[in-house]
Amino acid sequence: MSSCRCDEIEKYTTYKETLELYLAEFNACDDMLVNISDDLTTLKEKVGAAYYANNMSSTVNWIGNLDASMIKIKGTYQEKFNTRLEGIKSILSQLSAEDAEFHEEEEAQALTMGDC
Repeated sequence: MSSCRCDEIEKYTTYKETLELYLAEFNACDDMLVNISDDLTTLKEKVGAAYYANNMSSTVNWIGNLDASMIKIKGTYQEKFNTRLEGIKSILSQLSAEDAEFHEEEEAQALTMGDC
């Protein structure tokens, strides 16, 4: 006989929703990461007329490399988020199927007892 999984389903649903929220916030960082290089190029162009810095190009390159590294790190974590999220969805699917079977059996038993 199956067993009721309502509590576990609620726990995993909350976990899934939390991960989805974190993933959405994590993805919102894309604009910040991608725009760093553009902002630095704009700054370099505007600052050049008012102030000359010998190392401005190397600073832009250094921050551009940092930007590329952050994008790589973000990709790794995003993959981990997605893998975990898919695992939770799979668990929820199994729990839901078992829970539905339990409640169907429970309902059938109640109907059978009502006939006596």
